[in-house]
Amino acid sequence: KFVQSIHALRAAAYHPHPHVHPLLVLLAYGGQGVYNFLEQFAWLAKAGLLPARLLPRRLHRIGVWAQLLAHVGSIAIKLEEVAELECGVEARLEEGCGEESEVVRTLSRKLLLKRMSLVQDMVDSAMTVGDVTGRKGLLGSSTLMASAGLLSALISVHKNWISC
Repeated sequence: KFVQSIHALRAAAYHPHPHVHPLLVLLAYGGQGVYNFLEQFAWLAKAGLLPARLLPRRLHRIGVWAQLLAHVGSIAIKLEEVAELECGVEARLEEGCGEESEVVRTLSRKLLLKRMSLVQDMVDSAMTVGDVTGRKGLLGSSTLMASAGLLSALISVHKNWISC
């Protein structure tokens, strides 16, 4: 996943999105890359391949903050993409394309998937805020966090099922 984040960051540098600020791209992909990189060390420690004493608690906190910044960037980018898709659907409908037209149906499906992805990012952000705050307050509720995780997983299953 770390390599995917780096690849996405490089691809965005070579093919920038016209409506998305480069800082948001850096936040989204760079933050996710930092998080995934640091999580590899946590995994190695949990697997017993690295002594747990070598991984300071601060490293985990840096990773969680990087993930939160990644979610902020990703949500901002997806909001822009949702607005762009909505404009595309509206433009096609105004051109006289009916709701049954292939172009409108394709754009509508993309819009639905993008909206679902946006909801997933928001739910994942809430779980990350829970990690940042140490599970205190409303976002510390185990039931709420489990429900958020289940919703996120269901959206992932739907997105992956559609792409098959």
